[in-house]
Amino acid sequence: MFYPSQGPIAGQDANFASARVHEVYNTDLVNTLGNSLSRTSAMINKYYDGGVVPGEVSVTTGNTVTFDGYDWPATCRETKNEVERAIGAMELPKAAAAAIALVVKVDLFITEQEPFRMAKDDTKKEELGACLYQCLETLRVACVLLEPFLPNKMAEVNAHMRLGEGTFHDRTKWGGLVPGSTVTKMAVFPRKEALDEQGMPVVS
Repeated sequence: MFYPSQGPIAGQDANFASARVHEVYNTDLVNTLGNSLSRTSAMINKYYDGGVVPGEVSVTTGNTVTFDGYDWPATCRETKNEVERAIGAMELPKAAAAAIALVVKVDLFITEQEPFRMAKDDTKKEELGACLYQCLETLRVACVLLEPFLPNKMAEVNAHMRLGEGTFHDRTKWGGLVPGSTVTKMAVFPRKEALDEQGMPVVS
């Protein structure tokens, strides 16, 4: 369950107020993870027939297309290590926060790189493919990291794109998303009405 994992630090009283649950759901799941999965999967389905996942390797040079300031394989590896350390220390809020922080970085990357503009420039085809691949692959790793907290929702994501097989270590390695595989549009976290302390919908 995700909300307790984002709850108070050990030793503090838990606050299970409906408003707090609604806030966490909207902030971390709807606006962050859900939005990133929706945007990225929608762009791939818009720019690539059948939602075929592009690759990040240039057919011209044979090298991975990179973007200044971003080393996604290293970032994913560091986040995986941080999550493992936090879980090992039973610091579940820190583990969940680290995985969500990885998604926030994807959002920033999309904002900075503007793949929708790349799509309008035929000379940017390789950059577009690499940008979207790196976004989706990073989100895949983040979803694997969030499986202990959101097993049912991550199973839904897995129905849209394969999250990988094997051990936790295997599934969090960079490159698990295979170019040429497919992804379908996602709307995994729908918005929910705010509830009052009695669990009734708040009337605005």
